[in-house]
Amino acid sequence: SGSLRSFPAVVDAIQKADISFRVRGTINKIHVKEGSEVKEGDILAELDPTDFEIRLNDRKASYKTAKANYDRAKELVGKGAISKVEHDKIRADYFTATANLKEAEQELIYTKLKARFDGFIAKRHAEKFEEILASQTIFSLEDTSELKLLIDVPENLMINIQRKYDNKRDLYAVFDNIEDKQFPLTFVETATKADINTKTFKVTLKMQSPDNYTILPGMTATVN
Repeated sequence: SGSLRSFPAVVDAIQKADISFRVRGTINKIHVKEGSEVKEGDILAELDPTDFEIRLNDRKASYKTAKANYDRAKELVGKGAISKVEHDKIRADYFTATANLKEAEQELIYTKLKARFDGFIAKRHAEKFEEILASQTIFSLEDTSELKLLIDVPENLMINIQRKYDNKRDLYAVFDNIEDKQFPLTFVETATKADINTKTFKVTLKMQSPDNYTILPGMTATVN
């Protein structure tokens, strides 16, 4: 039909993230491979916890001492045996020890790297026994329960795209290697400014990930 327009499209995951540890250390366990499916909360990798456990035990001991001192100081200041200044310093030491203990407990938890959402491991960026820094990317995680298709639309066609986006039948994708199959699309969003060089708008469309076909980020399609 004369009204049919076709655009090359690139497939992307509906959600993706680079996963990293919040603390530095040495990786001693990797539980997943590239391509592994994971669920939110699954442990993906672990750091050697030895130094973190030593620090935690040290801070537990410091906290125990500081708490005992503070409990005793509360009684003594009430009896007038120590000054308010001394009491306040002991209380400050107790609060510091409490904060340090919580920090050490949290850091030990951070030695286990967990998936933030359901998806699959698109890429692994580190190896077992590698010493890594905090915030260094360890895995790229992608959610392909739904897929995004990105197309570039000339500015003179944007009005039609926006006017018809709510009708699934107006937008569908086809793939070269999947014959006689159209995949319905829904409109997600469009860039509000045209590309300065191509004078086109980046439009994002969404499709359900099909059960019978493997369609992955990076693949190409045609949007009609």
